[in-house]
Amino acid sequence: MSSNRGNAEMAFQQVSEAYAMLKHKERSQDTVEDVYIPLNQILTKGTNIVVHYQRRTKVPCTACLGTGAPNGGSPSPTICPTCRGAGTSTLTWGCHAGQPCIHMSGTCGTCGGQGRIGQLCRVCRGVGIVEELREYTIEFPTGSLHHHTLRAVGEGDIANQSSRPGDLLFRLNVQPHPLFELMEGTNNLITRMEMNIKKLRTSFAMQIEKLGGERQGFLSFNVPSYPEMKQGETRTVTLTDFTDYGDLVLEMKAREEVWSFTS
Repeated sequence: MSSNRGNAEMAFQQVSEAYAMLKHKERSQDTVEDVYIPLNQILTKGTNIVVHYQRRTKVPCTACLGTGAPNGGSPSPTICPTCRGAGTSTLTWGCHAGQPCIHMSGTCGTCGGQGRIGQLCRVCRGVGIVEELREYTIEFPTGSLHHHTLRAVGEGDIANQSSRPGDLLFRLNVQPHPLFELMEGTNNLITRMEMNIKKLRTSFAMQIEKLGGERQGFLSFNVPSYPEMKQGETRTVTLTDFTDYGDLVLEMKAREEVWSFTS
């Protein structure tokens, strides 16, 4: 019982310290991470698509409670006015009356290369922010649209020591496919091709490879004739339920026959 009580007290203390660091601070902007998933996985019914993701998150330094000062004391360190936080500065000689310029860069003499002035936390070196490696398991439902977003509340980066974290957004990006393109705002596909104008003026059969899941294999269909077809005109055929989540629009552009000469 005493062990459980000790763990509970420690957890409560950690929550209290976190609250003390974040209260009254302005919320940082949300952090967006792009997650890339193949087209066939998105358009095939089944279990959720699981992605394991690692990132280094910018979080308040717990050693100084985000103040940048040792043990969370005050006042907080300030950005060096000479190097503006870079830790290095440049001295210049000449550059007037037609004289050549001489530039020398080195450790900032004002802050000693720290980038900040004042008593500094040894962990974050006065920044008030550290990076923490975090791992996430993300599950996107099959059939999700391009740029579908999942939100992890409070898991985003903090912009500076006077702010609190925003949310972390995992944004689905469907990887480009060599043949099929997603139609904007839908899970319907389109594929474009050029075809001989003479062929498009007659009816003919075609086969096209299906995409994903139980729909592997080839789909056979007939293209109707367009007797009045002209050079540069486009005709479309829609194949319904081409994937588990949408149709396929086949766009055919007429071109004149190209002659090739072989020896």
